[in-house]
Amino acid sequence: MTSVPSPTPVTSRDFRPFIIAAVALAYATFIYLYGSPFAAGSDSSGYLNSARLLSRGEFTAPIRTLPALTRPDWDFYWQQPLGFTADHDTPRMAPTYPTGLPVHLLLAAPIVGWEKAARLVNVLNVLAAAALLYALARHLGLNRDWALAAAAFLWACPLFIYNALQPLSDSLALTWAVAALLCAFKSRDRWPWALAAGATFAGAVIVRPTNLLLALPLLLALGLSWRAWLACGLGGLPGVAWLALYNFRTYGHALTTGYGYIGDAFAAKFIAGNLAHFALWVPLLVSLPVALAALALPWIKTPSRPPSTLPVLGAWLGVFVAFYAAYFCAGETWWYLRFLLPGFPAVILAGLLVAQARRPSPPRLLIVFCLAGQAFIGRSLHITDVRNEERRYVLATRWLTAHVPAGSVVITSQLSGAVEFYNEFVSVRTELLPVDRLTMLNAAATAAGRQVYVALFVEETQETFTRYLGGTWAPLGGTDDVKVWRLTSPLPFLPAPR
Repeated sequence: MTSVPSPTPVTSRDFRPFIIAAVALAYATFIYLYGSPFAAGSDSSGYLNSARLLSRGEFTAPIRTLPALTRPDWDFYWQQPLGFTADHDTPRMAPTYPTGLPVHLLLAAPIVGWEKAARLVNVLNVLAAAALLYALARHLGLNRDWALAAAAFLWACPLFIYNALQPLSDSLALTWAVAALLCAFKSRDRWPWALAAGATFAGAVIVRPTNLLLALPLLLALGLSWRAWLACGLGGLPGVAWLALYNFRTYGHALTTGYGYIGDAFAAKFIAGNLAHFALWVPLLVSLPVALAALALPWIKTPSRPPSTLPVLGAWLGVFVAFYAAYFCAGETWWYLRFLLPGFPAVILAGLLVAQARRPSPPRLLIVFCLAGQAFIGRSLHITDVRNEERRYVLATRWLTAHVPAGSVVITSQLSGAVEFYNEFVSVRTELLPVDRLTMLNAAATAAGRQVYVALFVEETQETFTRYLGGTWAPLGGTDDVKVWRLTSPLPFLPAPR
């Protein structure tokens, strides 16, 4: 009698990869649709202006000026747009910000154009950040479900989203930081990974110079292997060479940056207030249950995690908190915690390591509740309004292009970086121009056959006209947010109040 083979048991298909792919696609679409690609305020215009400058193979940019504006009566510092540092004596200026994000924008621009470069960079960055954090979570002993939760908490963080919706370097700095720490941990198993650790660490510093603080957790993650330390140094050499070359060509010294001297921005009197601000907002932004659980990590022992996990995670966030605690503006508003953002993954990982030690399988309802809380906080902070806020700058520059003759002199302030990127005007900064130089500026413009205009946001106009500008001005119109006037007579000027 022929035996009949027993039927193969039917197993349920694992749809998790498809769900993950769908969520990633939805998140990337959200970042793309709500993202602001515009050269607007100081940071966004500064990065995009720097990227376009690099695309031309240039390190500094000429200042658009007039033939009659010369030293010693004229200081070109009065013409520097936001995001640039001008030479006082020659019509040249250098970008303020580091080259990490501009290089990413430079690579994206040939693919999608300058108007979408920031969107492409940010979409790829959020995907890379989640993938790298997942990989690091797995390496530190989190199982698959908890590692996915780590990526979800990062994506739900309002501060991460807010910075990923505009041309800013903070979310990108986080991604490079996670990559550097992942490679450093993996070098304990195979020391050649230290080459990648050095390269990604250099990339993190190029994106954000203060990522140099990651040297401490990086060395702790590398361990005591001399091969790993040597390989890490060799891997970072190309990045160090680029930094030195760029700084030398742009600022005249290999160790000088566009930020200049910042020692005055740090003081002990800011520490208490900043630490209180950090203690309030870090838990809110990464999820309060996760942050509270992270505090218990020193008392939780799990055999699956590397022995250096606790000191690395502690140093990862700790170096940023220690450095920025004395920074004058770090505690002014919630989004200034972007300075700490590269250290946020340490809090997420620590909290979830504690959670997994108590419960190997994530409690789905609790995870959903925490993520919903993050979404509620993000909504209350209006993080998705950034595109409309930044678009005001572009609308203003388009109005200027349509209504102000090319080559005119435009006196402006907050709009100056956008004018540098989108327009071809001779730009002068309202708050930098001395009131007794308005006559000289008008004479130079008249000699060149040009006119003088002022373009200011509505919130700038009263202070500017009463404190900085004199003369007689004829209103021309403008957008809802930016108003424009034409200078009809530079005299008499209003003296600045003492």
